[in-house]
Amino acid sequence: MKFTSYEANGIHGFVSNSPLLSWMYSFLSIQGFSNFLGVLEISVGLLIAARVFSPKLAILGGVLSTGLFFTTLSFMLTTPGVFEASLGFPAISVVPGQFLLKDLGLFVVSIRSEEHTSELQSHRYITYSTGAQKQISLTRNNYKLDGS
Repeated sequence: MKFTSYEANGIHGFVSNSPLLSWMYSFLSIQGFSNFLGVLEISVGLLIAARVFSPKLAILGGVLSTGLFFTTLSFMLTTPGVFEASLGFPAISVVPGQFLLKDLGLFVVSIRSEEHTSELQSHRYITYSTGAQKQISLTRNNYKLDGS
């Protein structure tokens, strides 16, 4: 959706009020920034999916994803109309408040995905063959002898 004018105009209010990102409109158009963000989001998704081939790329994807969702959550502090004053604190409006709040879950999932991939990376098995019948699998903390 980031490649449509509908989406580009939809995120304009968030980005233009953000001190972290509003400066990008000084050299990118509204559509240009949205396209950039779309390419970035697809790239992050591909990096995370690359976990099968390269856990290091997936860790990079997790870090970038965490940064994207942190930035999106920062919009809650900078976008007018997020908090619903008539209902008292901590009530938030449906749009844009609850729309942005959904990214809190995605932020946590990004952090956990990055941690999980890091754990898998640190516990990768190194296998040495000692013959047709025996195989030794070593991890950081223990070893296992199979096929005795």
